Amino acid sequence: MISRKKLLVQWMLVALLLSACSPVILPVPVLVPAEQPDTPAATTSATTTHNMQDTPLFNVTIDLEIPRDIGSGSLGSRYVSYFKGGTIDGHNLEGKILPDGEIWYLIRSKDCIAELIIQGILQTDDGAQIAFVARGFSGVGPTTMELVAQGQLVNPADTLFRGVTFFRTEAQQYAWMNHVTTISTYQYNMDQLHLVVYQLHP
Repeated sequence: MISRKKLLVQWMLVALLLSACSPVILPVPVLVPAEQPDTPAATTSATTTHNMQDTPLFNVTIDLEIPRDIGSGSLGSRYVSYFKGGTIDGHNLEGKILPDGEIWYLIRSKDCIAELIIQGILQTDDGAQIAFVARGFSGVGPTTMELVAQGQLVNPADTLFRGVTFFRTEAQQYAWMNHVTTISTYQYNMDQLHLVVYQLHP
């Protein structure tokens, strides 16, 4: 004799098989999003872009030693210059550049791109030290690449590099610089490097 429990299980299996052969319509409510008011906040949030200040966050001038040719490789021609010193001038930041830094100048032969990699330490007027790393890029024309192929060091004085600069410090009064997002322009004429640093705002 089939127990009531087994009978119930059999009926459930039959119902499951029947449901697999025909669609089951459940009374599930359809959620309709509420109409949003036409406010400035609602219309501009989807098109928000990052804006750059017209006024630079600060300007940096770095005096450099004579570039040293450290040889060509698979990437291209590479040079390095060491810092002599420098200055930093801005609304919220004043100080000097310590001589413990360097700039790497690479002209990439594969894609005709000139690249700057800069790293150093700035010291503010109130004694705080802030490490920075910057990287900028610029295109190189065919004439310049011919000079590079001949082994000549090309002075990029008329070239404007663009890139990013990052900062790191333990000084609490400048902790905001650990999180700031910047866009920078660089002008490099072998003797000096000029950086103009702009802050991006969401």
